[in-house]
Amino acid sequence: MIAYIRISKARFGRPVPSPEEQWASICQFCERHGYLVLSSCREDEASRAPDTLERYPGLSHALALAKRKKCSMVVASLDRLSRDVISLADLMHQPVPIIVAGPDPDAGSFVLQNAVALARRERRLIAADRAAVTARQVTRWRRELQAQQSEMG
Repeated sequence: MIAYIRISKARFGRPVPSPEEQWASICQFCERHGYLVLSSCREDEASRAPDTLERYPGLSHALALAKRKKCSMVVASLDRLSRDVISLADLMHQPVPIIVAGPDPDAGSFVLQNAVALARRERRLIAADRAAVTARQVTRWRRELQAQQSEMG
């Protein structure tokens, strides 16, 4: 197995698994199911751009390495790959099996497709949270500006 670990910044109060937590999850999963981690690839870039293999060279390298070694790639959780449903669907068509560390390594594409749908929902929730945070910030700034104007005038 080739392990893929992606680092992201915590945003909007949502916890993000640390590299150590991801590695521990992958190791526990592999040990529990008798897999051997041959190598690991780490992505340190947090991106706002659409998920593509060109944008994430660590993911591209992990997939190429797994293809060359004729093995699977494992990630700690699906959101470490992407929250974009199109990108996840594209990754499902890669010649390398992608396994999400969890209780059932043989869950197959059905579970991954359901996970894609959940990732889409999570992305919508994050967007709603972002909009709410922005709206609160704008309201606060308007109040501060009105208070300053009333003090001046």
